Amino acid sequence: MLINRNLFLLTGNTVTEKIISDINKSEYFSVLVDESTDITAHEQMVLYVKYIDQDFQTKTSFIGIVMVRNEHYLLS
Repeated sequence: MLINRNLFLLTGNTVTEKIISDINKSEYFSVLVDESTDITAHEQMVLYVKYIDQDFQTKTSFIGIVMVRNEHYLLS
């Protein structure tokens, strides 16, 4: 079971590195963030990135889910 988990995490890291590489090659990108609160009142943010690849195709990639630990945000 531990091997499967490690393989899953390694694959995820490889995919994330590929997405970051593609974004670095892109002239334009945006970050999409959505927040939701689950039934247990835990807040989560879902992160996506949208960019134009080298073939001029629009790509949207899931980056991850972040648990929000503090409900106070600093906006500048």
